[in-house]
Amino acid sequence: MVDLEGLAKGGSVEASLLKRIDPEKLPRHVAVIMDGNGRWAGERNLPRAAGHRAGIGSVREIVEISAQLGLQVLTLYAFSVENWKRPRSEIRKTFTRTRSASRPSEGSRSSSRRYNASWNAPFAKLATTLA
Repeated sequence: MVDLEGLAKGGSVEASLLKRIDPEKLPRHVAVIMDGNGRWAGERNLPRAAGHRAGIGSVREIVEISAQLGLQVLTLYAFSVENWKRPRSEIRKTFTRTRSASRPSEGSRSSSRRYNASWNAPFAKLATTLA
């Protein structure tokens, strides 16, 4: 049984939503398509890197909450075919940041959980790009 207590501050909107969750009905696998970090930054007149940093914050939050909810599988689609057309340095930074964000942070409630992160990418192209 998943303990939902403490996942949100008492009296918050999130706490009221958590009360409505039936832990027995949570899915085993959730998939999230991460898209639009560059557009988000552009709309705010920020550099693309600021959008990527904001996206990494979202990845961290999704990983942590998914672990705390006891989800068995989390899939993040974070890199599209179009992303390969970007400069090599941007691709390298995106992969490095996403990989580090997909692990629980030190001292988090879920840091003691076992994680099995896998990367599903065209590895020949990835190895060439990251080298």
